[in-house]
Amino acid sequence: MKKICFLGIMLIAAQGIALAQTSFSLNAGAGVWAPTCNPNKYDGQTVCKFEVAPTAFVGAAASKTFNSNLTASIGANFHFLMSNYGYKMHFDNEWDGDKTTIDYWWDDSETSSFGDFEAAANYYLIALPVRIGYNLGKFTPNVGMEFGYRLNDNDVDKNGSLSFSAGAEYRLSPKFALTLNYVSNVTSDMSHTARKVKKTCTETEYGWVENAEKLDEQKINWHSQRLEIGVNYRLGKSE
Repeated sequence: MKKICFLGIMLIAAQGIALAQTSFSLNAGAGVWAPTCNPNKYDGQTVCKFEVAPTAFVGAAASKTFNSNLTASIGANFHFLMSNYGYKMHFDNEWDGDKTTIDYWWDDSETSSFGDFEAAANYYLIALPVRIGYNLGKFTPNVGMEFGYRLNDNDVDKNGSLSFSAGAEYRLSPKFALTLNYVSNVTSDMSHTARKVKKTCTETEYGWVENAEKLDEQKINWHSQRLEIGVNYRLGKSE
């Protein structure tokens, strides 16, 4: 439902920009990105570490100044996100006596580690940002939303994402401007369930038998965020 509403807002914004005098621009830049998980602790153990990795982007945008101060823009960007170990997570087993151990499993797999391959590949993100800004001389702060679709070869979700954005633009000249944008996902990149399991080995006449008893579980969601600096080159205005 959130994605449908956001697409509707994008269409309305695009119509409003198309009906009025519009300026077009090209943009490129670089920055950093990092995934975080919520909650970040389970049963006293840290689930994932905060890791930062480089990112770069190129794109285009159309914008409109509705009066001397208010502006709106809609764009399309391609982001290259380098591999990030923030998606790598591991639990340490706890020994409780000679024949009993506490294990932490992910989902239904009987393993205490998870996600080594999550950081083995780069990520590619197609993003469609919609922003509203307010001109203060050469400085224009802005807020907005972004619909994105990530392409990758691992378990991070490949479906669309919805993000909140906040940033600013500083005009160096009529053609060039510096941009700063922070984007934080509202929807999750991926979700997994951590399970605390008590494993007991019992000696029987047929040998040792292992039993597993689930003690607790917690669903954990990962969200990504980006901080990017860019350059905006204005192409001109439509008539």
